[in-house]
Amino acid sequence: MQPPSESLRDASETPSAFPLLENRGNDTGAAATPPPEFEKPRRNFKKAKFLASVILLLVAGSFAVWLQRPTISEFVLNVLQTRFPEWRDNGNQPVAGVIALGGTFSGQQSPGARVLAAIQLAKRFPSARIVFSGKEETAGAAGADAAQMFMAAGISPERIMIEGRSRSTAENAEFSRALVRPEKGSRWILVTSAFHMPRAVGAFRAAGFSVEAYPVEYILTPSAGDAGIALKEIIALPFYRLTGRSDTLLPSP
Repeated sequence: MQPPSESLRDASETPSAFPLLENRGNDTGAAATPPPEFEKPRRNFKKAKFLASVILLLVAGSFAVWLQRPTISEFVLNVLQTRFPEWRDNGNQPVAGVIALGGTFSGQQSPGARVLAAIQLAKRFPSARIVFSGKEETAGAAGADAAQMFMAAGISPERIMIEGRSRSTAENAEFSRALVRPEKGSRWILVTSAFHMPRAVGAFRAAGFSVEAYPVEYILTPSAGDAGIALKEIIALPFYRLTGRSDTLLPSP
């Protein structure tokens, strides 16, 4: 049997099976220095991430400048607004409910085309539930929320459901589905602006909620300010597709 001193000496001279764990620091607890071969890839990754961010900003800025041209923004809005035709009642099955999405664009008069369309549909289908999803932003509403507007139009409170948590189209779809729990094969009508309808339908489909498109708030004479609407949708549509918030890039009927 070897003396203890010899065993210790042999162990110290034996190459470690874990060389990267050696030299962690001295007895005072100093932090280990990362191996040089790890530093270069890390710096390259940071540079690549920064470069990708700059490129995205440049692309977005280019789109913004490009869409300032009236003919370009008008073309984009026309593609978005004609993607889904005006709603026609082609089904024999009763309508289970109507969902109106919150938010409007500037210039829309109170109570808002989305709310007004939901009221008209509620009267046409007296057994349908009426859902308002999102924050009401209609100008001139004097602080009245969607539920008060519906009740003022004669709709029974028992039919009204308000989903007030969502702050995005994807959340409109997710939270509305969780609220109403639609039965398979049931008919639900989705009311939103015509330019917003492709992204909205894509989000509801991705959430597993089948809806019929009821587009409203058509922009018939686009102005310079409407270029921002076109830009938002051009950016949001591929973003929703890439992140799984939509079932396709440009949804259609």
